[in-house]
Amino acid sequence: MSETTALGAAVAAGAAEGVDVWSLRPGHLPQLKSETFQPQINVDESEFRFSRWKKAVQKAMNWETMETSRSSEDQLE
Repeated sequence: MSETTALGAAVAAGAAEGVDVWSLRPGHLPQLKSETFQPQINVDESEFRFSRWKKAVQKAMNWETMETSRSSEDQLE
């Protein structure tokens, strides 16, 4: 199971007072299959890609200028 957030929410809901579909006591929950994901690239490549991603985010900050905003407002009128 790769989506553990949804599983956690379902388990908590099922164990809620008044619902009691199952117990959260250790040993009372079924064993679930889980997947472990491993990186497919080396650390250097990962760091290189992450730094490029951060640069792209920085360049995209304030991409829309005031002039672009004004022309958009004119179109709405």
